[in-house]
Amino acid sequence: MKKLLFGILFLLVFSNTYAQPEIARKDWSRLVDMIVAEDWVPANKLSLSFLSSIPFTEVNSREASKLRYMYILSEAGLLSTGKVTKSEVLSSVTGFVGKPVWLPAYPISQKRESDSYTADLNAPDTLTLTEGNTEDDVVFTLYRIVLKNKWTVADVQANTGKTWRFGGNVKSVAVKSKRLEIIIEDAIAEEPRK
Repeated sequence: MKKLLFGILFLLVFSNTYAQPEIARKDWSRLVDMIVAEDWVPANKLSLSFLSSIPFTEVNSREASKLRYMYILSEAGLLSTGKVTKSEVLSSVTGFVGKPVWLPAYPISQKRESDSYTADLNAPDTLTLTEGNTEDDVVFTLYRIVLKNKWTVADVQANTGKTWRFGGNVKSVAVKSKRLEIIIEDAIAEEPRK
């Protein structure tokens, strides 16, 4: 979960299009604090409130894309703790199919680790991201990220250990056991500013 905090902070602070002025910095911080504390009910309500306040002309903006990620994460947290059912989660997030989402910054890894983008050298054009709770004993989201500009084995090797973030369109949403699984297509890779 510490990596999750790191990733979310990178998502918010080092974005090319900073999430201002629509949502105040203190409100973003409050939402991040709730997510890091795994306080899913208020995080879910606040992220949904922020999403609802996005003007229609901005529904595909970077800000809205980040909020979608946070809302999806809070829904997954609620699912993993038994506070919502599979059908309730699907009802809440299926409307995001076809909409953009920006994932937080994490390092690239060639072995499966929580809170990192895992690249398989046999399929370097698709990355996976798993996120879990603080104790790392529950995985509540699994993202499959299909890159628009395909990476090669050499790209994966050159970027292993480096921090990247990805944004793309939600292709599908499913629930397996108590884990939310999302496929992101046409994803673009972005190296956070240092």
